[in-house]
Amino acid sequence: MNNIFTLAKQRDNFWFCHRQLELKGMDRDDVRKPRLPPIDSFVPRWLATLWLLESHKGDDGSIVWTKATALTWKYHKMYDQYKGTDEAAFLIKLGIQGEETRQNRDLNELVQNKNGNYFRGLWLPMQDRSRYIVHVFMVDNGELEERNIKMPRIDIRVVL
Repeated sequence: MNNIFTLAKQRDNFWFCHRQLELKGMDRDDVRKPRLPPIDSFVPRWLATLWLLESHKGDDGSIVWTKATALTWKYHKMYDQYKGTDEAAFLIKLGIQGEETRQNRDLNELVQNKNGNYFRGLWLPMQDRSRYIVHVFMVDNGELEERNIKMPRIDIRVVL
């Protein structure tokens, strides 16, 4: 654990995320951009609490464990103070990115069914480009009622 604290002191907190960017050929300071760079980050092993491993037999007949993937992990503790505003901003952006991913996954699960989609939307921008008209195409309501999904009225307005 001492080595981890030494790394944090030398390379800032969240050095692990900076290193992932470097390994992908990006600049380690890309985390300071307004939007985080699109990388498939992985959980540091010291935070993981449960792992998924694949196994196969080696040439000598022994079992070889590969492709370790963290299934559950401890979360980073929020501190009252950080060395700079960039570190706090990075943590907030990371949380927002995770929430966006979760909400997109939830929306996809909501609209998908075994026969296709429950509904589909076509977004058409209006002239001022700040408002949209959305055409929604839906399946039979009987299938929606089974999952207790209530569709919006025809004249509903959505504010984003």
